[in-house]
Amino acid sequence: MLLNHIIDAIPEPIFVKDELHRWVALNEACCKLMGYQRDELIGKSDYEFFPKEEADVFWEKDNLVFNTGQPHENEENFTDAQGQTYLICTKKSLVQDGRGQKLLVGTIRDVSAHRQAQEQLRETEQFIRSIYEGVEKSIFVVDVCEQGKFRYVSLNPAHERLTGIRSEELGGKTPDQVLPPAAAQAVCDRYQACVEAGETISYEECLPFNGQQTWWLTSLTPLRDSQSRIYRLIGTSTDITERKRAELALQQQAERERIVGAIALRIHQSLNLKEILKITVT
Repeated sequence: MLLNHIIDAIPEPIFVKDELHRWVALNEACCKLMGYQRDELIGKSDYEFFPKEEADVFWEKDNLVFNTGQPHENEENFTDAQGQTYLICTKKSLVQDGRGQKLLVGTIRDVSAHRQAQEQLRETEQFIRSIYEGVEKSIFVVDVCEQGKFRYVSLNPAHERLTGIRSEELGGKTPDQVLPPAAAQAVCDRYQACVEAGETISYEECLPFNGQQTWWLTSLTPLRDSQSRIYRLIGTSTDITERKRAELALQQQAERERIVGAIALRIHQSLNLKEILKITVT
């Protein structure tokens, strides 16, 4: 009775088994988790309450502790009296009573919610990764470091194709390790502007890639940690080089037309002056 009172005061499920795998003690938390009364369980074994595949695992791990004398921890499925299955983590240790009888003491933690949260996080990360790697828009990630420094984390495949730079070659490097000094300074100034603004900013920039000047329409979005500190920037870029070249060609064409027009006007004015002088003389 004293043992039951002691272990009932412990909130975690606890059970004690003999070498025949029979329960000799269980606390209230363990009975509640299993869905049975204590007197229904004492002297009984796993096969009388659990599906065979679960009981097989329980006995296998019991025997491992009985045979080696070493503690063991294992994650395993556990089906209660209502047929609901949990994922539990069971830690088992070997003790001896006053008569030298070996007893197995087990504690149980329900890790179903934790594992479900991990699985949901993994699925979310896979979903985000699929977007990151599959989208045709260029995406890059930059860490915000101490003393106004910035380091590249990664590029998505689309950005790799457009710039000719592989993500693994860029990771951990600062802009001045990748770009010429003037371009690196301009990039850092933009990154710092985003950090100071604390919100998404967009701008056009000219950067040298693949041996030529390329134009980009870039947006930077800051990410904050639990202390609201901006620790990372997510950048998206659209290659607008062809558009900028077309704009430049139009500007050059307009300038040529302006010069030709000015020359034509000068010629026309010159001809008119000669005509005026001719009339005046005659």
